[in-house]
This record gives sequence, C-alpha cells and structure tokens, in this order.
Amino acid sequence: MLGIASGVGYALVVSYARAAYAPALISTLIVGLGWTWAARRHRHTGAAAALALPALVVMLVGGIFMNTFGSGFIAERLRTVAPDLARREGNWSGGLALRDDSPAITFFGMGLGTYPRIVLARKQA
Repeated sequence: MLGIASGVGYALVVSYARAAYAPALISTLIVGLGWTWAARRHRHTGAAAALALPALVVMLVGGIFMNTFGSGFIAERLRTVAPDLARREGNWSGGLALRDDSPAITFFGMGLGTYPRIVLARKQA
C-alpha cells in the first residue's frame, strides 16, 4: 500500500493537474483516518501504533508534494488559476450563448457534434 500511495502521489504531483491537488489531499487524510480507525478496531492496538503506518503514508505523500512545490514551475501554475478560470468561464458562456432558445433545445440539447458546426456557421454569418 505504501508503494502504491507513493507512486500515485508522485504521478498526481508531476501531472501538474491543479484541480486534483485538494481532492487528493482530502482523500489521503480520510483514508489515513479510516486506516487508523480500522487498525484500532481490528487489532485493539493503541492510538500510537494505529497511527504509525497512516502517518508514514501521509508524510511520504506530503514530502512528494513539498518537494514538487519547491520548484518554481508549480508555483507559477498555481498563480495562473484565477486567470485560467476566468478564460474558461468566458469560453463556456460563449458556448452556451450559441444555443437556440427553444424549450426542446433546453431539455435535449442540439445533438452530438453540433458545437463545432454551429461555431463555424456563426463565424461565417
């Protein structure tokens, strides 16, 4: 489990997928707490013994995160979150504005593959 956690943590961090960092951290903490709870319940061990392995996994994944955050690239990626979100929201709003306003389109959409055709038709018009 430790090898899998370290491999997944490394793959997540070096993918630079900013949207996945917070969910990964939260899920790691939840799994660690669940692991501790299960160890205490199953083996009837003390809290320190039950916390040892989950703490090691959290420290390992945290070490991978901190090592990667020490590089300038990830800091730059995190600085561009707000401008990237604004650009994407503008793109989504523009795409939604291309739809027709009929009730059928509202409920069922305009069909698969329609977006590129509509964008091209509206640009040429």
